[in-house]
Amino acid sequence: MRSCCIGQLYVWTIVAALLLPAGCKTQAASEGSQDARTVDASDGKGNAGAGDVGLQDSVGDRSTGSMSPDGSTDRGSDPQATQVCRAAITALAERSKKCFGYDVDDAPHLDACPDYYFSPDSNRSVAEVAACIQELTNRPCSDLDLNITPKCLSPGKRPAGSGCLFPSQCESNFCWSALSACATCRDGNFPPGATCERGQCRAGDFCDEGAAKCVDGGTLVHVAQGEPCLSSSKSSSGVVVCQGDLHCANDGVYAALSCRTMQNLNCGTVECDAASYCWDTGDCHLYAKLGEACSEPGSFDFPRCVPTTRCWKGRCTNRRLAGESCDDQQPCSEFYECMGGTCQLRACPA
Repeated sequence: MRSCCIGQLYVWTIVAALLLPAGCKTQAASEGSQDARTVDASDGKGNAGAGDVGLQDSVGDRSTGSMSPDGSTDRGSDPQATQVCRAAITALAERSKKCFGYDVDDAPHLDACPDYYFSPDSNRSVAEVAACIQELTNRPCSDLDLNITPKCLSPGKRPAGSGCLFPSQCESNFCWSALSACATCRDGNFPPGATCERGQCRAGDFCDEGAAKCVDGGTLVHVAQGEPCLSSSKSSSGVVVCQGDLHCANDGVYAALSCRTMQNLNCGTVECDAASYCWDTGDCHLYAKLGEACSEPGSFDFPRCVPTTRCWKGRCTNRRLAGESCDDQQPCSEFYECMGGTCQLRACPA
């Protein structure tokens, strides 16, 4: 009988985010963004690594940046802010791939650094996020299953209903949007006991979707391989989930759930090569290269563009970044707009 993996029940219908729920891929992933999730449940790979940054040593107790004329912190002027932002996004994407077996399209989010983490109305400092990298790298897959935002990723200043571009701006850590438009901060950051939907509880906690109540993340008990698990199994101290890379799964519909090692190849039973990506059906498909025909964002058609490009008017085209020239044939990266022939970060008023 087919194995039932709990992690596969929660596909991301988000992120575009933190880095991008976990589980089976879906195109709906481009509709939302939250740091608890993966960056984007589509396809692609990041090109920065936490190990390449030397985060703790290079950041230390540095200031988070200079002050702008309006008195806000200009963290974008600090190149280390960009390094730390990219390392955090990559850590999330790589962890999602390790836990759930698919690649994550984090290129637009990497392009948006340092603003993705350190834009106006974000409460995060460079040192805070740098100190969070190790936690992001080592999060148990069970925590991704439950959509838990790490405590070290502080929520932002903007209340629910406010405009946003990035999750770090919102009090809920959840900016519900498409990548290429301004969005709205979702209600959230609820304490234990509050009524919730998935992703609405405060950092470190999770929503018990059966009871529709936020639960203190401190009650989670992470157990070893072979131990019974999930909310149907409780110890004297809390909900039992799995350690590290283990998943709560069974060998059939009626078998008991237990923590086990899953074969998380990025296409079910095979490993797609670097020129390919995995589709929901478990098939590897070749990326479309620069200049080749492609499927538009939000489409379920084939093919996808290589991660360093984006599909624009049916062709894979290089992304243009902040300050670079742009026009109708040379599009900006997803979080940017072409204004006066130059790519500028999209302004999304609160």
